[in-house]
This record gives sequence, structure tokens and C-alpha cells, in this order.
Amino acid sequence: MSQKYFKSKIVCVLLIFVLLMQSCAIYQKTSVSLDDAVASNRKVLITKTDGAKLKLKRVELTDGKYYGIVKVDGKTEKIILVENDIRTIRILNKSATTIGTFGIVLGSLVITFLVAAAIAVVQVY
Repeated sequence: MSQKYFKSKIVCVLLIFVLLMQSCAIYQKTSVSLDDAVASNRKVLITKTDGAKLKLKRVELTDGKYYGIVKVDGKTEKIILVENDIRTIRILNKSATTIGTFGIVLGSLVITFLVAAAIAVVQVY
């Protein structure tokens, strides 16, 4: 009986850990210009004309050219951005991202406690 309880407790702890590590990024709905993306100095989601999406750490303007900063294999790289190839530019919405992450954590904790309570009730009977 105690071995089942121990296994259930491990499952609950692992479930809590996995769910707490979740995060989300919510971007603004309206598209902005490249100049606004540079000024914001935030994460940016760019949708290209071919439908491909780029998630950039930020956008920089150097010598009149726009560069997107991405992290590849732990290293930051610059990708040149061509204005004609861009359909939309959306900036990270920090407040919505914070609320979304908090909601995920809170919801996961509630679900975990409900699962733990259900396991405890089943073990009693």
C-alpha cells in the first residue's frame, strides 16, 4: 500500500514540475512597421509572404538594413530582413504573456491537486 502511495506521489510531483515549466508567448494582434519593431526591442513574430514564420529575439537597424536576431544552437545570429518579403510583424505582448503563463501555472496546479485528491480517495477505498 505504501509503495502505491509513493508511486502516486512521484507521479504528482513530476506532473507539477512539467506543468510549471510551461510558458507561452502572446503577440499583439496588429501588425507594426519594422521601425516600431526596432524601437520596441522585444521579441517579434514575422510572417513572410510565403507563409513562413520567424520568431526573433529582436530586430536591429544597422547601416540602413534591418536584421533579425535569432538564437540557433545556443549562438545568436543575424538574419537580414527584406521588407518586400514580410507580410506581418507582431511584437510580443508582455502583459498578456504574463497573464497567460500565470493562468497555465494556476490551472496546472488546480488539476494536479484534483488528481492527487482523486488518488487519495481511491487509496482510502
